[in-house]
Amino acid sequence: MNPSDRKPLTPPKNSPRAKKGARTPTLTEFMKPIARGPVDGNAFAVLGAVKRALEKAGQGDKVQEYMAKATSGNYDNLLAVSMEYVDFDLNEEKEGRP
Repeated sequence: MNPSDRKPLTPPKNSPRAKKGARTPTLTEFMKPIARGPVDGNAFAVLGAVKRALEKAGQGDKVQEYMAKATSGNYDNLLAVSMEYVDFDLNEEKEGRP
């Protein structure tokens, strides 16, 4: 097949992108906040780090939802839910500390 013979890709007819005037999502809607710095493995430290990362990213409205889901099970559930809401960057120093 010749590259010039290819048709351009178009979204399916029932796709939100195919609708006229559909709003384009912003980049921050696709990116998860990042919890930076070393996080103690203690469950309360993980909860606090995720809460701070959500608030710093302007997603404070998700904190209650996160807390409810994260505390509804065991420690493994806490970690799985936390990774759904934020990315962890454990290599950097905590902000405000030398």
